[in-house]
Amino acid sequence: MCKKFIFTFIICTAFSLSANAYVTTDELTSPESLINYNYSSVVAEHVQHTKAQNANRPYKSPRYSKKPWWRKTWEYIDFGTDDGYLMQHDINPGYTWKDW
Repeated sequence: MCKKFIFTFIICTAFSLSANAYVTTDELTSPESLINYNYSSVVAEHVQHTKAQNANRPYKSPRYSKKPWWRKTWEYIDFGTDDGYLMQHDINPGYTWKDW
């Protein structure tokens, strides 16, 4: 009885070890895998921005890389247009005299 139990345990352990996959956080948060998990491209872009912000490196969205001169001028005139610098600022959670 003990031999059957040990043999069954070894077989089950061997099958379970072969089924485990090693997936890193970088692989799970890549834009391709996020889109494959039915997240939108905007969410994938925000994840990349957050990863860059945590690593203290600037992040510029690839969709804003080349713009004509008139688009840049319009972004300078109209503050409501998206210039590609979404959340590109330092957030200070404390109060200062400028908040009043």
